[in-house]
Amino acid sequence: MATMASTHTFPTTLALFSLAAMLATGCGPKLHTEDTGAAEDTGAADDTGAADDTGAADDTGVADDTGAADDTGTDPTVFGVRCNDSYTIGNNEDVLPLEGCEIITGDLTIASAGSSVTDLNALYSLREVQGDLTMHRNWELTTLEGLNSLQTIGGDLTLDENPVLADLGPLANLKTIGDDLDVLLMDGLTNLDGLSGLTEIGCDLQIEENELLVDVSGLSGAEMSRYTADEGGCGSPSIFVTYNPSLTNLDGLDNLTGLGSLETSHNDSLTTIDALDSLRTVTSSLTFDGNPVLESLEGLNHVTAAHRLKIRGNAALSNLDALAALVTLEHSLYSRSNDLLTDVSGLSSLDSVGGNISIYQNDLLCDGHVNDVLALTYYGSSYRVDNDGTCH
Repeated sequence: MATMASTHTFPTTLALFSLAAMLATGCGPKLHTEDTGAAEDTGAADDTGAADDTGAADDTGVADDTGAADDTGTDPTVFGVRCNDSYTIGNNEDVLPLEGCEIITGDLTIASAGSSVTDLNALYSLREVQGDLTMHRNWELTTLEGLNSLQTIGGDLTLDENPVLADLGPLANLKTIGDDLDVLLMDGLTNLDGLSGLTEIGCDLQIEENELLVDVSGLSGAEMSRYTADEGGCGSPSIFVTYNPSLTNLDGLDNLTGLGSLETSHNDSLTTIDALDSLRTVTSSLTFDGNPVLESLEGLNHVTAAHRLKIRGNAALSNLDALAALVTLEHSLYSRSNDLLTDVSGLSSLDSVGGNISIYQNDLLCDGHVNDVLALTYYGSSYRVDNDGTCH
């Protein structure tokens, strides 16, 4: 997840040069005009050894090649289209020095401090942030206009506590997020349609505590973590969808085939997870906790193994039929306080549980039924079945 590490404080003035001016002064992208052979090395003038080849002027490295001026990285000026540093924008004035930047080589943090950030238009040229892009606690930010050219984020994209931001439309050209996508406490958002151009999320997805969010279908074009840990990726990405009271489904997550963890918890209006039907493997935990109107686990029909399964407090869930393909749980099985749960026949294919089996305090579930279904299931530690239902 993105962190709020301290970053560069802008100098009072950040000079913006035209390409011609930069070449004339030696600033900008290092084109090494001294060594092209066009002037000094033609042999017509400079190869006499009388001037340039003595090393007295161009080839000594004293002026252009020492790194003393252009290559130190200590002065975060715009090198052509690059801003070679990390930046924190705390007010509208902080945005202005970045006008003309196309690439930021570090992190970009937009977090109101004192006076609020309301205008990002000076970032109109920005195509790439090679580190993290974090937008945090901008109480008056209503638009992301200015980020319309952004295509690539090398690290995390974190949208956190920007309460009056209702539209992510200016991010329509964003294609790639190298690490995590976090959408947290964005109380003005009703959808993620502004991210519909996204094709890759490198690691985890966290959607948490978004009061009005009803739809995440804007993520339908995004694949998650094509790269293993050895290839520089996170290996198995995880998804956490929690405390979104208006969210009704997971449409938009249709492309998922493999995950580390999947958690959907405390989503008061979530009725279905059937968009997960492409999911095949889960290497860590499956958690469904406190989704009061979730009636079915349809969408998990093809999952054969997981590390841990937790099903708790889903008041409308009556059966586990969608888990019929589940064969192995490496760690534990936990089911508690699912008020309408009467049928666990969906666990009949479960061959082994590496640790505990705990199924208890489900008001209508019959212990005899549970024991019959799990009669042939190996478990590595403890077995607890203690429910309040009447057996017929």
